[in-house]
Amino acid sequence: MKTPFDKSLKQLEHDISWNESRKQQTKIKLVEEMQKTGRKQKPKGQLAYYSSIAMFLLVASIGLNYLLNTTPPIDQSITHVEKQTGISLKEKWLPAFIQQKNVLETDSLQLTKDYSERTEETMKRDVEVAIHILYLQLEKLEEGKWDPDFDREKDHIIFSDMISAANQASTAAHLLDLDNWLYADLYNISPLIAEARDKKDIDGLVLAYQLVHDLHVAYNGYESDEPSYGVTLYRDANNDSIREYLGRK
Repeated sequence: MKTPFDKSLKQLEHDISWNESRKQQTKIKLVEEMQKTGRKQKPKGQLAYYSSIAMFLLVASIGLNYLLNTTPPIDQSITHVEKQTGISLKEKWLPAFIQQKNVLETDSLQLTKDYSERTEETMKRDVEVAIHILYLQLEKLEEGKWDPDFDREKDHIIFSDMISAANQASTAAHLLDLDNWLYADLYNISPLIAEARDKKDIDGLVLAYQLVHDLHVAYNGYESDEPSYGVTLYRDANNDSIREYLGRK
């Protein structure tokens, strides 16, 4: 038997069921939207993260490249600051972890490391020491004890060290205002070795040996059984073969 409340009760049940269904659907949609948002945001977060890393590496690379390449060779550009302080900009700012140990040096033959303490006496010794260590290395070539591989990293370090030693000697000669012919000979050693390295040419290194040998005899007083090779301005007033090798004739 139906009562006046039956109709109202059915309506109430219907409303409760509808509201529950709506609530469940709303919940499902909300979860789906949250998942969509999460999927969209996650790649953006990763992209921003990796973009930040890439940007940092790019800036670091540019900065390091600037430090390595913007400082001119020491014997070609001696700034006012360097003249006053004796400290090259490259030595002052180049991070220590990328500075190489000079493989040419021994305990008894070392070039000045701290330019802030450079004196006339230490610069004179740098000229003598640089000529000596260059001679010892290039003499190995002449005696067949060094067969340079122009593609080997170890030999590239040796080339770099020889060029650095020659630059330090020519700079010292310039600052000391030594004989102009001596300075010219010292100045020519670096491009001579660099040209031979780039050409992968043993003959260029032999020519560098001859130049250094004659300077070792003429300036350092080294006694040699070998006659002069006649390739220095300081000793022979003739460096035509070097000028020709460097394309200056």
